[in-house]
Amino acid sequence: IYQQAEDLLLTELGLKDWQPTEESIAVKSFSESFLSSGRLDAEYYQPKYDQVEEHIKNYSGGWDYLGNKFLVETGEYSDEYFQQSVNLKFYIRNTNIVRGQINIDENYYVHPENFSKFVQEGDILTARVGAIGSFGTVEKELSGSIYSDNVLSLRRVQIEHFLPDAYTLYFNTKPNRELMDKFSGGSVQPLITQTSIKSLPIPILNFQFQQKIHSRLNESFTLKQKSKQLLEIAKIGVEKAIETDEETATAWINQQLESLGVNLI
Repeated sequence: IYQQAEDLLLTELGLKDWQPTEESIAVKSFSESFLSSGRLDAEYYQPKYDQVEEHIKNYSGGWDYLGNKFLVETGEYSDEYFQQSVNLKFYIRNTNIVRGQINIDENYYVHPENFSKFVQEGDILTARVGAIGSFGTVEKELSGSIYSDNVLSLRRVQIEHFLPDAYTLYFNTKPNRELMDKFSGGSVQPLITQTSIKSLPIPILNFQFQQKIHSRLNESFTLKQKSKQLLEIAKIGVEKAIETDEETATAWINQQLESLGVNLI
């Protein structure tokens, strides 16, 4: 279902089944290159990047630079972490951002009074260092969390009708990841800065289309959560069968499945 949502989005943008061109030569004038970008590295001007940008800039709904639509901020460094407990806030690291979502780790909580930057529901986070190109949406239960200095926060400021997970889905697509590579730097590991990500061209998605995407993503994430619950029930059920007997374990599993509205075994 997640793949269906992505296919729908890429079809809308004319990028479904897009593959980077193998052409490796780009001819640019001085005004089209260093004078406008400040970049002299040949990798920055690969034709595959021009392909993606052309589709985005020709999108029927319009386009703009990310920096005109989002407030971009870098998080804060922490030198100590604690297990989850009352009065602590979750500390979001770049490794917590996975396939459109932000995964919670109970071993990474911090004292909120030591920090000044907090995420809000609807913010979009992305890794600033390392595995760049991975984006996740801040859901309600994570509002007020702190985020690492290796994470960038995108907060909507100039998009009138906005469903964050629809844009998060776009940011996670292959074409946009290619553009993230274009604007990244760093010699040891990839790095995307506040300044460079603001130059990323993005489509302005129609709100009704966003709603269509949002509906599919909701269904996908709901099923993903249910699958995790079913796996946990299965694991505990096997343990119970080993410790007691199969009949007791089966009865317990059926009780758990019934509470989830799943057919009994």
